[in-house]
Amino acid sequence: MDQTRRLTAELDRANLVVIRAPGRLSLHNLLRAYASEQARATDPHRERRATMTRLLDYYVHSACAANALCYPHREDLELKPPAAGVVVERFAGPTDALRWFADESVALPALQSAAAESGYDRHVWQLAWAYAEFMQRRGPWAVMPHVQAAALEAAGRLGDDLAAVRCHNSIARVHGRLGRHHEALEHFRHALDLHENLAEPGLEAHVHLGMSVSVSRLRPGEELGHALRALELFRQAGDAVGEARALNNAGWSRTRLGEYDEALDDCRRAQRILAELGFAHGEGHAWDSVAYVLHLKGDFAGAVAAFERAADLLRSHDDPQAAAETLVRMGESHMLAGEDARALDAWRRAAESYDAVGDALGDTQAEKVRERIAAHHR
Repeated sequence: MDQTRRLTAELDRANLVVIRAPGRLSLHNLLRAYASEQARATDPHRERRATMTRLLDYYVHSACAANALCYPHREDLELKPPAAGVVVERFAGPTDALRWFADESVALPALQSAAAESGYDRHVWQLAWAYAEFMQRRGPWAVMPHVQAAALEAAGRLGDDLAAVRCHNSIARVHGRLGRHHEALEHFRHALDLHENLAEPGLEAHVHLGMSVSVSRLRPGEELGHALRALELFRQAGDAVGEARALNNAGWSRTRLGEYDEALDDCRRAQRILAELGFAHGEGHAWDSVAYVLHLKGDFAGAVAAFERAADLLRSHDDPQAAAETLVRMGESHMLAGEDARALDAWRRAAESYDAVGDALGDTQAEKVRERIAAHHR
C-alpha cells in the first residue's frame, strides 16, 4: 500500500494523473494510450478480456446499486452475476450513492466506448440505463444524447427490442430536457412501435407519460390522451406510483383545457397517493401541479404555500432544476399578489438552484432569471 501511495504521488507530481477523490485517479490521455498499447503488446488476450469484464461488471452493478438507492421507483434490471473478483460498491445511503455517481459519471462516455470496441454491447446499454436518472437531473446534458445513442446502437446490434425501448425512452427524455420536443416525440413513437411486439404495459406507460410532456409543449390540449393512456397501462401493470404520476400529468393537462376544478382534484389525489407511498420526489411534482392550478384560479396565497412545499421536496430529493422551475412560478404568484420583494427572493433562490445544476443548460436558465430580477429593478 505504501508503494502504491508513493507511485501515485509521483504520477500526480508529474501531472500524469489527477486525484479526483480518495482512491480515484484520472489518467492523462497520453498515459492511458501508453498503458493500452503496453497491455495489447504484453498481456494475453484472455487476460485482457477478463480484466475488461471485471471493470465493466463493477460499473454496471455498482451503478445499478446506486440507482436503486437514489431512485427506488425505477424498475430493477435483470443482471447477470458479476465476474469473479468484482467487488461491487456498497453505499451507506442515497447521499453516498449520489457522491459516487458524481465522481464516476465523467468516465461514462469512455467506458461505453471501450465496451463497444470490445464487443460488450449488453454493458453499453445497461451503463446508459443505470446512469440515466442521475444524469437527467444533474447533467451534463450535452453528453447525454451521445451516451443514449451509443446505447441504442448496442441494443440494435443485440437485436434486443426491450433494451431498445428503454433507450428510445431515455433519448426522448434527454431531448425533452433540452427543449427538442420534435426529436423527443420521434423517439417516443419508435418506442411505441416496438411495444407492439412486447407485453410490457409498465414500460409502455412510461412512454405515454413522457409523450404527454412533449405533446403539451407542441400541441397544448392534446396531451391529456397520453396521460390517460399511461394511467390505464400503469393500472394494468399494478404500478401504484406510476398510476399516481399519470394522474398528476392528467391534472396538469386539464389546466390547458380550462378544467381547473377537475385538474385540482386529480393533482391533489396524486399528491396524497404519492405521500402515502413514500415517493417524495413525485409528491414534489404533484405539489407543483396543485400550486399551478391554484395560481390559475387566483388563489395566490394557496399557490405560494404549495409551491414552497414542492420546492422543498424537489430540492431535498436531488432535483435542483425542477426546484428552480417551481421557484420561478412561485415568484410569479408573489408578483400577482403584489408581493414584489418576496417574488424577487423566490427568483434569487431559483437562480441559486439553477447554479447547483451547473452545465450549460443550468447556467443559461440562471442567467435568464437574474436578467428578470435586474429588469424589475430598472
